[in-house]
Amino acid sequence: VSSISFFELEAFANQIWLFGSSPTGPLLLKSSDGATWDAVATPAWETSADGVETVSTPERLVVLASLSGDDGTYAWSTTDGSAWSISNAALPFNTMAEGPDMTYANGALWAFGIPAGETFQAFYKSTDWGNSWSQVTTNLPTNQSNNPYELLDLASHPLLLYASDNG
Repeated sequence: VSSISFFELEAFANQIWLFGSSPTGPLLLKSSDGATWDAVATPAWETSADGVETVSTPERLVVLASLSGDDGTYAWSTTDGSAWSISNAALPFNTMAEGPDMTYANGALWAFGIPAGETFQAFYKSTDWGNSWSQVTTNLPTNQSNNPYELLDLASHPLLLYASDNG
């Protein structure tokens, strides 16, 4: 169906999770085999503008998304796929075409984006599932070309990898 957009795919709790958007709002599907899919009720996150950013951790499935009717970007998380909690703190990012990027490494959530009111990119870290964020870098080069960038954890090392296609 052309009116459905898919944004992210994650593996969590022996399921494949497909995040998207439909004309009626957020869309979340799960499958244990990739052939049959079940719809899952979603919280009130917004998917119409930039989609969502997702990451699977050993303990939780985490989604970065705007709250419907609000410009703030929050972390939503679940331990079972049915009960979702929203973080207390919004990430302080500008609205961007690509939206913030996120990964999980070294027991923390890491997010990357442009702080509100600034022109530089920065990393933020949360050790409490997004209930608080601390800025850990400043003045990183801004992706001037608006090409996609990616923030990845290196599973076998305690490092983060930032990759950008700046032409």
